[in-house]
Amino acid sequence: MTDSESKKILLVDDAPDTIEVLKRNLESKGNIVFTSYSVQEAIKVLKKVAVDLVITDYKMPGATGFELIRHVKENYKETEIMMITGYATIEGAVNAVKSGAEEYLSKPFTDEELYKAVERAFHKLELRLSATKDFNEDEKFEGIWGSGRKAQKLKKEIKTASKNSEPLLITGSQGTETDETAISIHRLSNRSSKRFLTIDFETVNGKNAIRELDGYERKKPDKSFQPGFLDLTSGGTLYLKNIEFADEGCQKYLLKLIKSESRKQAKPETKGNYARKLLFSSEVDLQELIKADKFNEDLYFLISKYRIEIPALKERKEDITVIIHQLINYFSEKYYKPKISFSDYAINLLTEYEWTNNYREIKSLIKFLTLSFPGKIIDAPDLPAIIKSSISENRVYNKTLLEIEQEYVKGVLKSVNNNKSKAAKILNLDRKTIREKLK
Repeated sequence: MTDSESKKILLVDDAPDTIEVLKRNLESKGNIVFTSYSVQEAIKVLKKVAVDLVITDYKMPGATGFELIRHVKENYKETEIMMITGYATIEGAVNAVKSGAEEYLSKPFTDEELYKAVERAFHKLELRLSATKDFNEDEKFEGIWGSGRKAQKLKKEIKTASKNSEPLLITGSQGTETDETAISIHRLSNRSSKRFLTIDFETVNGKNAIRELDGYERKKPDKSFQPGFLDLTSGGTLYLKNIEFADEGCQKYLLKLIKSESRKQAKPETKGNYARKLLFSSEVDLQELIKADKFNEDLYFLISKYRIEIPALKERKEDITVIIHQLINYFSEKYYKPKISFSDYAINLLTEYEWTNNYREIKSLIKFLTLSFPGKIIDAPDLPAIIKSSISENRVYNKTLLEIEQEYVKGVLKSVNNNKSKAAKILNLDRKTIREKLK
């Protein structure tokens, strides 16, 4: 770890021996470590030094670790918190997380467990700072680009959904911007300073999914409690992705969860204040699954009262060039590569292509081209065969013979770096004929 990557950590514990061991271990990993033996001392240090992580003991004379956690959460948005304690209980872990601790480690723990917990805390800090930085309104619409009528309608629906805490279902055909819509709703809401977490039912299901939602006890020797996604997203947003893959047990669990939240809504003192925003997404018709007895109809009714349906790219071709240019900027910045550009002919091909996998497919293509041809002008020969073959199948009967000949001649010239002599040999034409066909 270089100096520029060094993180600042504040250790708070009333036991000098514990402080000494933790300080030595954390400094060995390149961190800059400050120490305090009480909450009062820690508060004084925080006023003088901007730290990335506070690691605090639970029980100390005077104020407890919980009070320090609350103080940090209320006053230092760019600082993570981890609690360590010799009094590990499930209730204690949940309370620590609800107070704002990102990690909870019970004594005794190994050096490796400490390092991993600190690494997780730093990772969560990076994610949180990225999710809560000051975006202008356009930036808050994560991946929702375009100025066409349908794109503007989608943005309007996203803004409306961000203003309430009701459960919402996001639908669209394969590869549409379901994930981006969920992130945009969170960023535009008053919950944006809280966590946004995703559970994907295509990759985790059944008891494992419920375990992730409720929390669980870690394996030996640690055996501390890992809070679940429900506790971690308190006041924030929980995104339940690919809900069509949820098994019967998970569907019943979610139905019970939403009904419980609805009962709270009926009380005047909690009305309009869901513990978290629940967002669901599906790329299939859930009503067809209901007919096949594969999806709970009651659950569908509760999650689809409010719904956003994302139009396929083939329905908004006017947005494709905007999406392409935005993705060029995105991947150029992400991978530190010179920006690619497209010939007019290549842009026409991309606009006419059907994009059966929608945004996911176009995003994958621009990433590939940026990494493969940094700074280059992309023309037809550089595009995947599937795009060119699809276009030719759709266009060959809509073109005059002269237009088809011109396109073919241009393609051959491109393949030989515009060498007309080589092109003439391939085409079995003289140079004069080639010039005439390109007029």
